[in-house]
Amino acid sequence: MYNKLKTKMLLRYLSGKSSDTENKIIHNKLEQNLRLQKLVEVLQYIWGLKRKPIQKQDVDAAWLKFRDRILTESPTRKSPAYQPVWYPRPKKLAMAFRVAVISLILVAAGYYFIQQQALLTEQSEIHVTTIMVDKGERRRVTLPDGTRIMMDAGSEIRYSGSFLKQRKLTLKGEAYFEVVKNDSLPFSVYANHALVQVLGTKFNVRAWNETNRVEVAVTEGKVAVKNREIDNSVGVQLRKGEFSLVKEGENPIQPRQVNVEAYLGWMHNVIDFRDVKVCEVFAQLERWYDYEITIEDTSFLEQHMTINVNPYNVDDVFELISMLTKTELKRKGKRIRFVTER
Repeated sequence: MYNKLKTKMLLRYLSGKSSDTENKIIHNKLEQNLRLQKLVEVLQYIWGLKRKPIQKQDVDAAWLKFRDRILTESPTRKSPAYQPVWYPRPKKLAMAFRVAVISLILVAAGYYFIQQQALLTEQSEIHVTTIMVDKGERRRVTLPDGTRIMMDAGSEIRYSGSFLKQRKLTLKGEAYFEVVKNDSLPFSVYANHALVQVLGTKFNVRAWNETNRVEVAVTEGKVAVKNREIDNSVGVQLRKGEFSLVKEGENPIQPRQVNVEAYLGWMHNVIDFRDVKVCEVFAQLERWYDYEITIEDTSFLEQHMTINVNPYNVDDVFELISMLTKTELKRKGKRIRFVTER
């Protein structure tokens, strides 16, 4: 880069006074950097720029001419404004002037390169990779650091171009992570109001928009969880086989031992809903099977239910919801309607 090419060396090169070693260094850098090559071409032009020679003046003749004008002019007539006589600039001053101009250009060029580098870095950080999974699908993803993710239907992750410098991503939905260990660079997952941080481990995060909670279950290693929207949030640490959840405006609950496999059933279209709202069940069924579900009386969506959903009992689930909500079930392809009984 330019900042490794010393100004004094470049000035000696432009004036033809650089050594063979310095010439070799400069030529190598010019071959590696096209921008520096263009800059040096401009400087060479400035250095070799020919100036129009200044006409020499006869000082004695000029003085006599000035004296005669004073003696012959009328006292009431104003003399023309005095025009200074310019003399050729000494060679050393001309050289100093060129050096000063080129030094100023080099400073500006250095600033330009620094700004360009900063801009490239900023653009890299601004560039965001977004991975979305359509309804009725699942997707395995490998991140730039080697971390592997299984994403549930309707989920989304986003991370910036600077991911390898700071392993951070945002999750909407549900995903299972197998994080590559890096002791000097933690891995962070921003899921709604929760922040999950690890060094290297395997864990599941559930953060659907229709709920006010984020659930974390760990299958291997250790995970730190906190509410990132609360100042000085009291976080918790989860180990293998432990679970915690974070509600909006609250600190995470204390870790508890669970059957972690039950939280990974979604990877096979199996999930246990325990005392959850009907709207949460509907949302999951819409994501998994690409259904369009509507219900006339939306107050039913707030009712709670406990049910196991798997690929073989979906129709039974709809029938059960119809009974619980006292509605008539109507189906047409992927469209499911719950109509209030008259």
